[in-house]
Amino acid sequence: MPLNLSPACGTDLNQMAHAVADGIYGNPDTFAAPPVTQPVFEGLLTSYHNAYEDYKNGGKNQKGAYLVAKTT
Repeated sequence: MPLNLSPACGTDLNQMAHAVADGIYGNPDTFAAPPVTQPVFEGLLTSYHNAYEDYKNGGKNQKGAYLVAKTT
C-alpha cells in the first residue's frame, strides 16, 4: 500500500507522517484495524527518510531512489 504523500516533501513529510502514525496507532479505539501495520508503516517512513537524506546529500544520482520511496 503506497503512502503517496506526493504534495509534501523532505522534513515536512517526515514530521507529518510521524504525526499521522501517532494518531492512528495511538488510538486503537478509533483505528481498530489499520490497513497497514505499525512496523510496516514505520519501515516505509524510514525508507523514505533515508532516501530523502541520500538525495539531499548526494544530488541527482540519488533522486531515483528518493522518488520511488516517496510513492511506495
